[in-house]
Amino acid sequence: MASRSARGRRLRYALEGACAYAFVFLIRLLPVRAASALGGWLGRTIGPRVSVSRRAAANLAMVFPEKSEAERRAIVRGMWNNLGRTGFEYPHLRKLWEDDLFDRIAERGFGKIMLAAERGEQITVKGKRIEIVGVEQALTLYFEPGPHIIFSGHLGNWEILPLFGNILGMNVDAIFRRPNNPYVDKLLIEMRGNHGGLVPKGVLGAVLSRSTLERGGLLGLLADQKHNQGVAVPFFGRPAMTAPMVAKLALQYRCPVHGAWVQRLDGVNFRVTIEPRLDIPDSGDPDADVAAILGQVNATYERWIRENPEQWMWVHRRWPKDAAG
Repeated sequence: MASRSARGRRLRYALEGACAYAFVFLIRLLPVRAASALGGWLGRTIGPRVSVSRRAAANLAMVFPEKSEAERRAIVRGMWNNLGRTGFEYPHLRKLWEDDLFDRIAERGFGKIMLAAERGEQITVKGKRIEIVGVEQALTLYFEPGPHIIFSGHLGNWEILPLFGNILGMNVDAIFRRPNNPYVDKLLIEMRGNHGGLVPKGVLGAVLSRSTLERGGLLGLLADQKHNQGVAVPFFGRPAMTAPMVAKLALQYRCPVHGAWVQRLDGVNFRVTIEPRLDIPDSGDPDADVAAILGQVNATYERWIRENPEQWMWVHRRWPKDAAG
């Protein structure tokens, strides 16, 4: 019986993998703008009709009670537009980045940028498709010996963010949830390209994350989803179980922690923002310090989401069932 089940699983994986490879092949035949536009149209046309959209609507009603039902429906539609675009941009992911952004930063002058940063100025460099806000923070990551941690969230096309390390000659080891299907896993790694290591979640991921920091590397992670064994920290005014890894690693290695996020400006144009480092407390009470750091992390997410609510994944079950849908 077990053998039959294993054969069935292998067959299912093979069929899923074949469909995934066929999808990528076909989408790569389209120009990146056309692929993204098609994904957006499919997302906003089909997405609001699927059942999980009810959870998104319930979350929005809880978080934004002041908004009308029509406004919340528009956010759900915008969310699906962004998710559809992001999915169809995967086959073109490497094309979305502009390799000459480093040259544009160099033209501004590293020294001038850092002097401006000392005066409290925020430096922006614009390319044809990508603009980077907080270039001075990126240079801090470049010039200051590691380790460093960057946290981000499922906003805009979040897969672009690890690529920014390429313009600085840095590899970003990013934590990700590995798909169960080995064929899809291999395909995702290929599409993401050689922009650094991919660290799977779980026990192995925890070990590899510490290895990255111990060698002075840059670790990137997404921490905006529910973590059942996490810490209850306020998020939009309600307790939400929050993954503690970013805080525990920051305290263990006493390393800088920066927030960074991607905004979709329109179509396949994006803004990447790298923010100043968080304040890392040292009260002598590890539990209190973890809660304080996670409070800063969730407050940062909340600020980002309020700015672009249609670009966050509201379908997450982020709060307890009795708090939202």
